[in-house]
Parts: sequence; C-alpha cells; structure tokens
Amino acid sequence: MIREPRVDELELITDIAVEHAMDAGLTTHDQLERDHFKKQLRAMMISPDYKVWVYEKNGKFAAYIIAGVFQKLWNSTKYGELILFFVHPEIRNKYLADDLFNTAQNWFLECGCIYQQASCLMYDNEYNANTEWLHRATTYFKTRGMEEVGYHYVQDLEMFR
Repeated sequence: MIREPRVDELELITDIAVEHAMDAGLTTHDQLERDHFKKQLRAMMISPDYKVWVYEKNGKFAAYIIAGVFQKLWNSTKYGELILFFVHPEIRNKYLADDLFNTAQNWFLECGCIYQQASCLMYDNEYNANTEWLHRATTYFKTRGMEEVGYHYVQDLEMFR
C-alpha cells in the first residue's frame, strides 16, 4: 500500500534513501548525510508544497517518491517536480513504480499544475555520467509519456580553490 509517512517515521524513510544512494553508487562522493536528510525531509513533510509517499513491505519502506509543487520564477505557471523516486531492486517492478508516479501526478493535477518534470543527475566521483542509471531513468520516464528536453552540467570546483 502506498501512503504518506508520519513524521515519526523519518528513520525508515532515511533507511530507504540510504538504499537509494547505495543503488545509485553514491558511496564515495555526494553521500547521503542522515541527519541533514532527516532535517530537510521533516521540513518538506510539514510544508504544503511537498509530498512524500512510501511503499511499506515487512515493516520497512521499500520504495518512495518525493514531489514538490513550484511556481516559475518569471510567471505564475505552477508545475510539479519529482524530486526523488526509488523502488528497491529486490521488489523493483513497473507496477509499483507506476503507482508511485500516478500518486504524485494526481497530486500535481489537484494542485493545478500545468506540467510535471523529473530529472536524473547521476555521476561518479570523477563527475562522469553514470550512463546505466541515466538510461534506466530515461527509459522509464519516456514510457510515461515524458519528453527529454534538456541537460544537466556538472563541474568539480576543487581545481579553482
């Protein structure tokens, strides 16, 4: 069952976020900081502009999606953004991913959003693209009718210090 978590379940959400980071290969760089994540997540959970949904299995969260509703800077257009989206590899399937995606999409519609967006920014500790991860995200989002419309760019700033 997909549901909104309670604030007292921050540890469980953080546990699945750690699994997400490990699955993405974020073990040597850009690591998830548990306390920082919980603080940010708690603020999101009490804000009307964000929603978190989880899928629970055997007393643990096995999937989650974090979404936000935003307004463009240059006009009043409201849009939805999928911020984090993960289904644990042991239970990964399109039906569960689609249920999470649809839950967020329906909330965006209820909020009056004109469009939704998602991005995948995944790189290794040398700032090279993780093509496997990016391909998986692109494939899924395209099956949901989303169009690829841009790029992310990243640069290590240590060389300028």
